[in-house]
Amino acid sequence: MPLLKRLSRVFSEFVPIITYRHGITETPDGTRYSIDGPKWLRPKQREFLLRGWCFNEGKTIESVRIITKQGTQTARFGIERHDLLEAFNSKNERVLYSGFEVPLKVGRGSTRFEIELKFEGGDWQPLVTEYLIRPRLKTFDPDNSIRSKHPYTEWVKAYDTLSTKDHEGITSHITHFHHKPLISVVVPTYNTSVKLLDTMIESVRGQLYENWELCIADDNSTDKRTRKRLKFWEEKDARIQVTYRSENGHISECTNTAIETVNGEFVALLDHDDELPAHALYYVALEILNHPDVQIIYSDEDKITTDGYRLDPYFKPDFGPDLLCSHNFVSHLGVYKTELIKTIGGFRKDFVGSQDWDLVLRCLDVVQHHQIRHIPRILYHWRLSNDSTSASVGNKDYAVTSGHRALQEYLDKHEPTGSVENGPTAGSFRIRYATPDDPLASIIILTKNNADLLKQCVESILTQTTYPNFELIIVDNGSDEEAAIELLRSYDPIDNISVLKHPIPFNFSELNNWAANQLKSDVFVFLNNDMEVIEPDWLRELVSHALRNGVGPVGTKLLYPDDYIQHAGMILGIGGVAGHAFKYLHRQNPGQIGRAGIIQNYSAVTAACMAIKRTVFEELGGFDAENLGTAYNDADLCLRAWEKGYRTVYTPYALLYHHESASRGLENNSEKRIRWQQEADFLSNKWRSSIENDPFYNPALTLLMEDFSLAKPPRYKNPWQSYEKAND
Repeated sequence: MPLLKRLSRVFSEFVPIITYRHGITETPDGTRYSIDGPKWLRPKQREFLLRGWCFNEGKTIESVRIITKQGTQTARFGIERHDLLEAFNSKNERVLYSGFEVPLKVGRGSTRFEIELKFEGGDWQPLVTEYLIRPRLKTFDPDNSIRSKHPYTEWVKAYDTLSTKDHEGITSHITHFHHKPLISVVVPTYNTSVKLLDTMIESVRGQLYENWELCIADDNSTDKRTRKRLKFWEEKDARIQVTYRSENGHISECTNTAIETVNGEFVALLDHDDELPAHALYYVALEILNHPDVQIIYSDEDKITTDGYRLDPYFKPDFGPDLLCSHNFVSHLGVYKTELIKTIGGFRKDFVGSQDWDLVLRCLDVVQHHQIRHIPRILYHWRLSNDSTSASVGNKDYAVTSGHRALQEYLDKHEPTGSVENGPTAGSFRIRYATPDDPLASIIILTKNNADLLKQCVESILTQTTYPNFELIIVDNGSDEEAAIELLRSYDPIDNISVLKHPIPFNFSELNNWAANQLKSDVFVFLNNDMEVIEPDWLRELVSHALRNGVGPVGTKLLYPDDYIQHAGMILGIGGVAGHAFKYLHRQNPGQIGRAGIIQNYSAVTAACMAIKRTVFEELGGFDAENLGTAYNDADLCLRAWEKGYRTVYTPYALLYHHESASRGLENNSEKRIRWQQEADFLSNKWRSSIENDPFYNPALTLLMEDFSLAKPPRYKNPWQSYEKAND
């Protein structure tokens, strides 16, 4: 096979999949449909997720399937599409529940597929025949390459590239700063490539904010070219000072040597082969001015190849201690008050590989959480090379070992019931907390009829749960079906099951509050009756977090029965109010930077399965039964908990199936929709600021979907432009 042809076949593995048609189409019988386009699930296996929608306002579509030469697959159909209600100015539930998706595999070239649908009571009938196209590369065109067409590359070009006007605006804004703090950029070097060293130094010298100094410590480099180049820069720019160590002490001691020479109020940490964008220190200085009590500042970051290609961005949340105990998301760009670093004794040589993580964990001994500020901008480009931890944590196994020790030391001081275990993804950890004396947990389940669902839920709890001290409190909200009545009666002889009758008009908040008021257990667990336990240790995991000081509501990872995620935390602003993080992601998919599978903080979690300490629940006054009887009561409870100083925790290690809304039903009639809208409006008005700016969801990420994809445009404003408008 000719070389060019072989190369084209290799490269075509990475070419984005496209479909021939993306527009809205209507069939003669009035069925409208569109294919949103495919999205990679597992590129190496050539598997992707085909998404779209179809509806007929006069007839109910029962099912959708996709036929390829590999066979026939039934799609997940009935996914909510609120965007279509607005687009078609419709209130028809057939429009709302019209989304479908199905995972497929596709080879190189074009693949023919057919979409068929079945109307209620009818037979399968064709909807459309389409082709999935994976084009083979023929010639290399830099402006039409895979890199240039990558979504992040296009996003950077559109929203993260400064124009000449932006440069002028930032420079003008800086001249009006009432104070210009000196920022000391600290860099340890050792046998650094001259090319990368020059690039790093030029990125500092190119800063639009000019009140900086560059403090370099060379760790006794054996490469004479590195030392020679450092001397060149030292002579060229008076703001650059280099200390030459007489012995090699590795990165921690070398960085401490550089810190000893700083004069600035704040220290910005920079690795010897990484880069800062030109506006990095401008944002840092502005954050210092806007928040005078700040002690630690961190930004978003991405990676950069040796030839300057940017990829793999990490758009971070604001500070949450539970995420920090799962992985080091503070990292780059990390800026610390100089006095703080000196107070805690700088870096420790025994924690090489995780020295930054160890540093910020020890800072928590003396720093309040509100003194840690996040700048939601990419202000750091982490060099991607074969030897760096940015390429693979596995390249430096000692980083994992030192990270483990740093976390355990932090826990020993602050949460002694916690122990560190390896996490699900490279560089992540799981903290397992103890449950001293296994206090009583009351699992409160609301139910009405639907005996099969309740039976499945209760049996899964009784047979799967390993936590020894729990009781089931089943609140019967007026069951009148004989099967349900008999099932509830059968629970009477079981010691740890109590059935309480409260046949009022359904009000989720009032029913749960009523039940909780009668209990004296240590922990409440609110659980829908359409749940099914998967992970036997689920209850111990929930109880262990609920018992921790400073923790309020605790949420779980919930799956649809086909193993796709239904809930992995709650994002405010999705769909205008709130939505579930990583919804429709497969359970084995780690999500953005592994966050679907690690413990962290969110603004809210769902009460479909939520644990909370009884004393905290009582302090909060329970759910809001007056204003939020059916919807968003969980989000409101979590936000009130934050207001009181209690953080909300999501743990993926409590894992359950959720047969969503199978018992009470969907909001699919006019009365329910009106009620839902009233409660959505109430929550939006009460928590408008939090919904518009969820601190645990980056403004560079979309509010149109739950998959943490890029927002176009991002929701932040450029401060220099805001300043210009304010002073026009």
